[in-house]
Amino acid sequence: MTGNTLNDDGIISRQLGGLTGIVWAPLLHASWGHLFANTLPFLIFGFLAMAGGFRQFLLVTALIWVISGVGVWLTGPDMTSTIGASGIIFGWLVFLLARGFFARSGRQILLAWCCSSSGAASSSAYCPARSACPGRRTCSARSAVCSPRAGGLGRPTGEQALAHRLGSPAWPPTSTLR
Repeated sequence: MTGNTLNDDGIISRQLGGLTGIVWAPLLHASWGHLFANTLPFLIFGFLAMAGGFRQFLLVTALIWVISGVGVWLTGPDMTSTIGASGIIFGWLVFLLARGFFARSGRQILLAWCCSSSGAASSSAYCPARSACPGRRTCSARSAVCSPRAGGLGRPTGEQALAHRLGSPAWPPTSTLR
């Protein structure tokens, strides 16, 4: 609808002006396919994260939003604009797993694990075809690499760290889908 003009309002790595993208990046998506791929896991993990109460949900979401955004800003490819909600989605997943471990609840751990292995989480790592990404972009799960640290668990998995290059970084910034 906007002719991809908002894609450059994402997180621009290691540029001071790119820090404002932390606020907007999870709300922006490169295409309808990218938005639809993030919708189901966003709804599922958001609903489950809200089960602990609305106040906890807001605090956890704000923490994940900021830490995954700063992580993308620090570790993202040079001169790229990263957009999408995968950082929040994977952060919620890690939160759900951590909450289950700390509560010593096998049911919570199993529920989070089943949701993640059922494809709900993997659909947020959607990497659209070149035709769905007009212009040069990098499709990456980079925010998912940063959000486990926001959720409190250790290193990301190899699958989360996987990134596919669809174009080379150049100015104006390219976009990274998450």
